[in-house]
Amino acid sequence: MLTFFYYLFSSLFAYLLLRGTSALPTWMGGNGLCINLYANTPYLTEDNLPMKIFYIASFGKHLNHFVTHTFIKPQNKYYEDVLHHGVSTFLIAFSYLMNQWVAGLMILLTHDFSDTVLVMRRFYAVISSTTQDYRYRKPYVVTFLSALVILTWLMFRVTVFNACCLYPITELFWPIVAKFTPTQL
Repeated sequence: MLTFFYYLFSSLFAYLLLRGTSALPTWMGGNGLCINLYANTPYLTEDNLPMKIFYIASFGKHLNHFVTHTFIKPQNKYYEDVLHHGVSTFLIAFSYLMNQWVAGLMILLTHDFSDTVLVMRRFYAVISSTTQDYRYRKPYVVTFLSALVILTWLMFRVTVFNACCLYPITELFWPIVAKFTPTQL
């Protein structure tokens, strides 16, 4: 249950930090455009102290999970967990060192918000399958939460991530790539 609150507060805090930047689009409640995410690369022009604190806390969480899953309490998905948390830790540290905080906040927002609903669905499914009380055995709630998980994944990890994190990269670097012909590569 603590994981649910972590992802909830993490996604809300990331959203509030992004709201004051020029990278959060108007269709997500901001006042900017997705194309502005990498506008001043590699210079950091919209950073502040709460962003730094949030980034350090996110790094600490992912590093803690990496160390826990690797050395302290390996689970049945050992290699998957080690790979996932190792790559997450590296990417957070790398984006911090490369001054890509705003892009990192957008990526953390897209992943943490969908994880909030996923953790809520897992928690309710475990409670409803292990309890003896009939009041908590409502399969339609698990079905509804499963549909909500799919919708948030499609909205955030597919739509927002592609529109706001990947598309601006292609727009920024396509003029450089377009100069090369196949014979020059």
